[in-house]
Parts: sequence; structure tokens; C-alpha cells
Amino acid sequence: MGHATGDGLLVEVAGRLRSCLEPGETAARFGGDEFAVLIEDAGGETGATEAAGRIARGLSPPFDLDGREVFVTPSVGVALAPPGGGTPDGLLREADAAMYEAKARGRDRHAVFRPGMRAASAGRLELEGDLRRALGDPDREFRLFYQPQVRVGDGVVAGFEALVRWEHPGRGLLPPGEFVPLAEETGLIVPLGLWVLREACRQAGEWRRLQIGAGRPPLTMSVNLSARQLREPGLAGAVAEALGASGVGPDDLVLEITETALVGDSPSAVPTLQHLREWGVRIAIDDFGAGYSSLSYLKRLPVDQLKLDRSIVAGLDLDQTDLAVATSALALARALGLEAVAEGVETRGEAEKLAEVGCELGQGFYWQKPAPPKEAGLLALGPCPIHPTS
Repeated sequence: MGHATGDGLLVEVAGRLRSCLEPGETAARFGGDEFAVLIEDAGGETGATEAAGRIARGLSPPFDLDGREVFVTPSVGVALAPPGGGTPDGLLREADAAMYEAKARGRDRHAVFRPGMRAASAGRLELEGDLRRALGDPDREFRLFYQPQVRVGDGVVAGFEALVRWEHPGRGLLPPGEFVPLAEETGLIVPLGLWVLREACRQAGEWRRLQIGAGRPPLTMSVNLSARQLREPGLAGAVAEALGASGVGPDDLVLEITETALVGDSPSAVPTLQHLREWGVRIAIDDFGAGYSSLSYLKRLPVDQLKLDRSIVAGLDLDQTDLAVATSALALARALGLEAVAEGVETRGEAEKLAEVGCELGQGFYWQKPAPPKEAGLLALGPCPIHPTS
């Protein structure tokens, strides 16, 4: 959603929050999309967690923004004042640490502060500082690894997905799960995502100049976009700049967006995505089947490709129900004229069954783990090597 709509949602959330309060409870906006609630006599941990649940339930019904339903999923951190009081700053820090613990447990959760969270919160702040420093010169510490997307039938490489890694000076090579969620929470995903986009296009252009994959259809390059990036007004311009600097054609770039990002931000995202598609850039729904899959939004959104989530692919060669789900997802893609890519393929049985039911493209450890640029480029010279796990 745009900035004005986001501000309007915060106003609505604040009003709803006030209506959830009981006598002796006071709410205030703490910053950004965070609110603090002071409970004068919570009745111990049990009473405080009951209050957290009550507030979360009060915020669960959809908000009406210009005729559109918007849902929020609060993460609530609870901190209890020790006997004799404690300081306001200390309580806020503890509640903040508990809130991030709640976020780590998943959507719409609450957590009560425990002493061990203090160290985790300090570690998070330290990592955030390191991330900000590293983004000052992203070429020094960030790396892109590339996982091939292959033709299921013969293992020939058709494209790559760019996946970011962080060569942290003190912690070694960090996978995205250890820093990308933090980047999303802090807004640092915008400069990080911009670097990923530019570097992935640059690498694709270099492979083309080296004639890697020559004699076959051009290799596609897939790049992930976050919900935060979708809300950036300069996204289309950034894509155009990256393509222009690298010499890569727009029809060779695939932008992957998760279902949750598309559904949550679809009204504001559609014009930008439509604009990119008109240039020739392809749009993929990532992790399809892990969240809000529905025909209604597939018909509404400018999409070219469905990437079937590992949850759909896993065990489809062993269970008839799993096979039926995967077959239905592939039939849906065909009916809508969309290309399908099976993600997370890990066994020979899964790959063979996917070929049997007509899935043309696959991606996963069965063929190849994400690899550095030199190794990934060699993969495109011939059939992808097989690394069976079964």
C-alpha cells in the first residue's frame, strides 16, 4: 500500500486499539508501526498475557480502507515490572525484545520477556549495526549465489535464481534467513534488494558476453522482491537502470514476489507490476501454495509464472494426496496460461513424478545447491549435474 494508505491504516489501528483498552490501561504510538500499552495492575503474567490476547483479538477483524479489506497480524511483547517498579526505559526495552521473539515464532503471536531475550535483543541490535555498515559498500561483503532452474525432463539449465549471502567479517558466510528478516523489519531490504537486482543483472550480462548458454534460448535471471520493495515508488526506474547498465533484455528478467506480499499490497503493486510487464519483465509468484492461493487474485494480478512451494512438491511420489495437490496446481497454471516451476525438489522420485505430470521446470537440491558465479556459469554449459538425495 502507498504511504498515505499506510498512514491511514495506522490511524485506524490506533482507534481500534483504544477501543480494546480497559480501565487502568493506556496506549501510545511508540514509533513506526509499533504501539505501547501500559497496564497499571495487570494481575501478574497470567493477566498480562490475557490482556495481550484480548488486544490481538480486537485487532484481528479486517479494517476498511477506501472500500478495501486490510488485515493486520500483531506481534505482542509483554514485560512485567519487577517488585518496586523498574524504569520505563527498561520495561520498553524488555517489551521490545519480547516482541521480536514473538515475531520470530510466526505471525499473530505474543511472548513474555525472559532474561535470555536481553542477549538476543542486544545481538539483534549489533547485527543491525553490522548490516547498516556493510550496506555502505555492499560489494565488499555481500555475495550472490545462483541456483539453476532446469528442464525437468533432461536437466538442462533454463535460468537461475539469484540468492544473497553475507560474508560477515566475524560470523562467516551467513544464509539469507539470518539477516534478510532483519533487513525487512528495518527497511534495509530496500538498499539490499537494489544491490541484489543490480548485481544479478550484471552477472547475467557477463554470462551473455562470455556466450555461456549460447545456442540455446537465453538464460533467465530470477530476483526476489520483498513487500517493502513493492511499495517503493522508484522500483520501476531501478529495474530499468539495472537492465540498461547490464545489457540484459527485460524478457530475460523474472521478478519473484511471494503470495503474501502480492495479496497484502496488490492494489498499489498492480500498476507497477503491469508497467514492468509491458516492458517485457516477467513476474512470478514465489512460494505458491504456502499462503493465500486463490483464483480471485490470480485473475487480478499481472503474473507470468507460478513457483510451486516445497510444501506442494515434498513427497508427491509417495502420497496420492500430495500428488493430487501438485497435479491440481499444475493444471491451474496451465489453465491460466502460466509457466510452472517446482521449487525444493530434493529426490529422484519427486523429479520423475513431476516430469510424469507435465511440470517442465524444476529447482532444488536434487539438481544443484545454490552456487557461486563461476560454478553456476559452468552448469549452463551442459546438462545440470545430478545430486540425488534418495
